[in-house]
Amino acid sequence: MEPSAGKLRVLCLDGGGIRGLSEILILKELMLNVRMRNKLNFTPEPCQCFDLICGTSTGGLIAILLGRLGKTLDECEKLFRDFGSEIFAGGSSGKAARLFLTGSRHASDGLVKVIRSQAREEMMFEDEAASKGHVPVAVVSVMQKTGDAELFRTYGVRASVESCSIVEACRATSAATTFFPSISINGVEYVDGAFGFNNPSDLILKELKSIEWPAPLLDPLAEIGCLVSVGSGRPTFEREKASVSSRVTPGGIKSVSAALKCCKEIATSCHRVHLGVAERFKDEGLVDRYYRFDVDRGLESIELNETDEKTMQHVSVVTRAYMRSHAVQDEMVQCCSLLGAKIGTAGEAPIPHRSSPLLLSTLPQSTHSFYGRQAELSEIREALDPAQPARKCVLLCGIGGSGKTQLALRHIEEEGHRYSVIVWINASTKEHASQSLSEAAVEMASQWPKDLPWTHNRPDASDALKVTSRLRSTIHSKWLLVIDSADDTKINQYIPDCNHGSVMVTATTVRACRGFNPGPGGRIDVGGLDLANSRSLLLKLAEVEDQTTAIGEDDSAALKDIVRELSGIPLAIEQAAALIRYGNFSFKKFLSAYKKKYRALMGEPPDEGSWAYDKDRIILTVLDMAYASLETRSSDALLLIFIGIMGSWQIPISVLGRFAFFHRAGTKSVTDKDIAQLESLLHDENFLRLALRRLANFFFIRLKGDQQHQSIAIHRIFSQWSLEKIRSLKKEDLLIHTAYGLSREVCKADPEMKSPLPSYLRADQIVLKYMAPFKYSLSLLLSQLPQGLLEPQSGRLHDAYCTIIRQAAWAHLGFGDVDEAKYYFSQAIEFETVALSNCGLQWPHGRVSLCLLWGLAHTYQRSGDLDSAVDSLESALRLCESLYPDDGEEAVAIVSRLKDVFEKRENLRRHHKNVILASSSTESGASRSKVTEEPAETQLGELSATFVIEEDREEIELDVEEDASG
Repeated sequence: MEPSAGKLRVLCLDGGGIRGLSEILILKELMLNVRMRNKLNFTPEPCQCFDLICGTSTGGLIAILLGRLGKTLDECEKLFRDFGSEIFAGGSSGKAARLFLTGSRHASDGLVKVIRSQAREEMMFEDEAASKGHVPVAVVSVMQKTGDAELFRTYGVRASVESCSIVEACRATSAATTFFPSISINGVEYVDGAFGFNNPSDLILKELKSIEWPAPLLDPLAEIGCLVSVGSGRPTFEREKASVSSRVTPGGIKSVSAALKCCKEIATSCHRVHLGVAERFKDEGLVDRYYRFDVDRGLESIELNETDEKTMQHVSVVTRAYMRSHAVQDEMVQCCSLLGAKIGTAGEAPIPHRSSPLLLSTLPQSTHSFYGRQAELSEIREALDPAQPARKCVLLCGIGGSGKTQLALRHIEEEGHRYSVIVWINASTKEHASQSLSEAAVEMASQWPKDLPWTHNRPDASDALKVTSRLRSTIHSKWLLVIDSADDTKINQYIPDCNHGSVMVTATTVRACRGFNPGPGGRIDVGGLDLANSRSLLLKLAEVEDQTTAIGEDDSAALKDIVRELSGIPLAIEQAAALIRYGNFSFKKFLSAYKKKYRALMGEPPDEGSWAYDKDRIILTVLDMAYASLETRSSDALLLIFIGIMGSWQIPISVLGRFAFFHRAGTKSVTDKDIAQLESLLHDENFLRLALRRLANFFFIRLKGDQQHQSIAIHRIFSQWSLEKIRSLKKEDLLIHTAYGLSREVCKADPEMKSPLPSYLRADQIVLKYMAPFKYSLSLLLSQLPQGLLEPQSGRLHDAYCTIIRQAAWAHLGFGDVDEAKYYFSQAIEFETVALSNCGLQWPHGRVSLCLLWGLAHTYQRSGDLDSAVDSLESALRLCESLYPDDGEEAVAIVSRLKDVFEKRENLRRHHKNVILASSSTESGASRSKVTEEPAETQLGELSATFVIEEDREEIELDVEEDASG
């Protein structure tokens, strides 16, 4: 009976005024049964069990509360019990006047007030709703002039273009002609959907076939995993007759007999729709996919507008009696097995007990010389206490080098066992943030224990969306999210919108991350260490005993002055200690040299404001002094700059050992000697490790791992300093070599384009873990180099850059970023066109052109542009036939791919045609629901990308595991 995971679970809610409380109680019982029948350790909410929620009138209000606003059933029930007194306020004389003038017994002010208190001014349409744990919602209203149904949706193209506010949608679906006045939205007058569509089950089946639904279903009955319809009770009409004094319509007062006929039609239509839908499922042999829960007796005495406590109690008692019947319980048992399949069944492993948190990210290397910070650690511990309810936030703010990252790591070391999950995002650059999120998303998919459904697991969803949606929708709410070096005003995209979890952000300034608000007491300013801890740290790292007699009175006084001059900045103290220990400085000599260097630096104008802040210049002063000590070994100094411009990430030493530099006969560069020196050092393992050890001694880098899998990382400040150093030394050419070497690491394909065409798409050709540093190096080429150097016509570095962008094109294609891949393939084609022109030839010509056409065709295909893919492949085939007349391996590969694209294009067109036919059929059917056709070309464009991506999902399986040498 259990449907496949890809089939939809749909919830439909009838209208019924205050009797909607019965629907909430039925849903609570259903969710409790889902928990018990599937042996879950939590009670799910409807938004976790259903993929679409639709409602009419009161059912529409509940649908919006549950699906669009993410309210729990408990919250809905509480709100509903206060609902009537707010909405139906006012004396009988006021109601009579409204009845006569507008055909409505109640003003809409109360409804608007209640809904606005929950939704404020939010719109119905919601982009990336699943990241917030929300599900698609549609509510039914009726166009006053035509009587046609109109759905107000939170999804789809139309909703994004014609979106109304949540308050307006609630007014439209609740504008019952005997209760609330009609409402005009976008120039159209709407009334309650109860007249003809009070049970929206049949209407939603038509919706799922229409082009309004993002992925139209050819056969909704077969493709729905479970349809649950909940009614608000089956009333009789005697009491309604006694209470109606006139016929009320949007146009005014009519006859009593007409009013009675209208009420009877509303009441009977719900059951009639139910019988029709049930019959359709039965005819298809799918009777176990449709369930209707509707109190069959006892609610007939309740008017739609009765709101007193006695009425509420009566609804509760009658509904609970209905749910205790054996027939209803049997239905719920069958239904719960289908709904539970969406969450997880009893056969899955229970949540494992963990003495340590589930770590979903690689943490930076922690220091062995952590001193002090007890006050800051205490503040963090109190602010992020995972035992406390609601969201907890902390912002660690301080200059670079003040120890913010180490403070965050120490908190994890001391308090990590109190968290269920830890995610660390290196936000020093957008490229490294992307890499961290990708790593976390992969780990979540494979390691996260039994939990709520992952609300946004579409293959084309961004990693940020996957991570935030997982953290938002989880029973493991005691997670810690650390966003390190977050000098970006857009960091909110990394933070889930929910009411649980702990978030810690480190940044150099509050202004740099003003999108993040830690709340009162959440900001912790990380300054320097106090004098005592500064002194102890300096003495320990300089390997001097903490005894005044051991260092002498002069050095003791100098020591005190040094820690004051360095303002207690840990990074500056570390390097000062290294200079005293390895640089032949006494305390007194260091103090003198430091003051002299600092005065000289303060006399220089800052480079574009990079080091304008005084405490930044403290670090820069000590850094320049340490670099001067390194310059006695020119290869060590060059290695430091080279590592610095690679960026702040965990660099495997094996990558340095095999690093490839660009060489082209006949080209000369000011860095040729530097490259030769670097190659000599990097390709000799023993000399490389000795040089790295010396850099680590001066705290320029941190070493991590064992002898076989060792890596290094450099502080972001040193990376920034390295970029300024190459500018001052006029050695910017090092950037092109760095980008080239990283391009060879991320893309193993032959850069000269001599490999067989199919090999460029093999899984082992792309190494994802190096994608972030490679993208960072590409950004440096555009931001740090004069663009004239890269011009395809006469740029001095155009040969190297041409090779780099070819590798970038393949890398981005393998990475799944088709837009960037298309950009780089286009750039590579431009470079190749110029190169051919210089030789008197026209594009396309030769082996390189063939490979670029092959790659561009795949990019078009994966983006859904099948026509352009066909054009590129046909050009490639013509070129291949001229290059290889014997129909070899290359031609076979192109023909095979061309045939595949042709078939997919035809399948897509057939699918599109069926959707149009189904939509047309729906529009002319008995439901009178509004379904608007769009031009074929428009729909084809919208459908093609999703269709093609699904077809090609398995084409390129990328290697995300670390290679053995890494």
